[in-house]
Amino acid sequence: MTKIQFIKTQNDLLLFSVQLVLLLFFFGNCTVKYIRPDSSFEENLKSMKRISIISHPDNKLAEEEKKMLAEMAKNYLSHHKEYIVYGTPKKFQGNCLTLSPKVQSLVSLKMTEETKPSKISLSLNGTVTDCKSNRQIWDGLVESNYSFDLSENASLVKTYTEKYGQKIAEKVTPYFLIIKALLDELDGPTLTEDEQMEKIEVESK
Repeated sequence: MTKIQFIKTQNDLLLFSVQLVLLLFFFGNCTVKYIRPDSSFEENLKSMKRISIISHPDNKLAEEEKKMLAEMAKNYLSHHKEYIVYGTPKKFQGNCLTLSPKVQSLVSLKMTEETKPSKISLSLNGTVTDCKSNRQIWDGLVESNYSFDLSENASLVKTYTEKYGQKIAEKVTPYFLIIKALLDELDGPTLTEDEQMEKIEVESK
């Protein structure tokens, strides 16, 4: 092997190593574990435009964290998808029967977390249930680790700490990021002009 061939081989090995590291970085840090839409989900989007969002009854979170989880998801879907997001009644019983009769599906979010000195591990499972058939038509799971950095999304942290107290401050950004990771995978419907007006009216209350 000549010196030039040796250098070329070394450069090729270096390039391969860099590519391998990049692949491991992108795939190793992927937060989406699975997304399982029902075979009829795309078809259901034509009529499943009105939804409500809840924190799953089995969530082992503080009461403020449960409320923040549901509100963050509601706000994110309201601004980033064309769903018409209806609120849930105070005496909600965990099923579609106690929701507004206009609601066509229920989004349920189940969060588990493990807190460590400088970071938090989150796992978020989301399901969509068709209220008419009481059948689950979408299921997704995302997991990731996040650092506690109050300097990130300072305005968002301020908004939720003013509402739910300072003790949830370090969880605001991790909750937001994992909710975003999950809900970005949920396809949204397309609204008519009348439905867009309904969305504005409902979500302004």
